[in-house]
Amino acid sequence: MKSAVDTVPDLVVDTGTGQVVVPAVQAEHTTVVELHGDIDMETLQPLRDCVLAGIEENNDVVVDLTDVALIDCASLGALVQADRLAERRGRNLSLLAPSAMTRRTLAGAGLSKTFRVIRAAPHRSPGRIEVADDLRTA
Repeated sequence: MKSAVDTVPDLVVDTGTGQVVVPAVQAEHTTVVELHGDIDMETLQPLRDCVLAGIEENNDVVVDLTDVALIDCASLGALVQADRLAERRGRNLSLLAPSAMTRRTLAGAGLSKTFRVIRAAPHRSPGRIEVADDLRTA
């Protein structure tokens, strides 16, 4: 029987403008969704599909924003909805390494304290992460 993550498209969505959503990858009860470039209406549905698939698998979801230049309001709305669903199911949705621009966008939308933020710790070995209290400290 196929799991929800198996139903996520196998294709990487690339609109030809550098916008990319990489399908979910699972590891130890965590689903990681990588985003690259500008995240907007072109990538909204694949973003939703990948994030919701992880939640349906009863996993925590980490949305990797390391390589995101811009994220629009519709995409933020999808992440808020997913965060609420994850919370209702006793799971976490976290944002990994949002850029300064992405943090400003979140703050401007009044979402500074909505998400759990994980930031890469530059003084630690690769793969180690630490949680920021909110976006202002990330």
